[in-house]
Amino acid sequence: MQRNFHIRTRLSFHHFLKMEQPFAEMSRVLKPGGKLVIIDMEAAGERLREIEDRIETMRDCSHVKNRSRSEFLELFQEYGYYSLSNEIQTRRKGLNWRASSFSSLSIETTMLRFSALKPIQF
Repeated sequence: MQRNFHIRTRLSFHHFLKMEQPFAEMSRVLKPGGKLVIIDMEAAGERLREIEDRIETMRDCSHVKNRSRSEFLELFQEYGYYSLSNEIQTRRKGLNWRASSFSSLSIETTMLRFSALKPIQF
């Protein structure tokens, strides 16, 4: 009996310089028919994207950049994944800065959740 395993990654892709490299590695180890789930923050529109990334980098120095929904979808399509779902959820989060003057600030974040199956090759 052949067993498939699944990969789920949460809030990791905004830390990668090139998202293609970890995606390719996940695809390499995922068996055909296995499920890949990615949950991460969505990039703001182009006008605010750079500002949002600067704020996130001040809050978390390991932050690189948020990706857009279309960037994730293109990556799944490039690797031939069958989309099961892609969802958007908006939430507010505190900035968690130590400086008391910023402690009450919060920002609205859009979270993306993609779920897809790796193609089965015959």
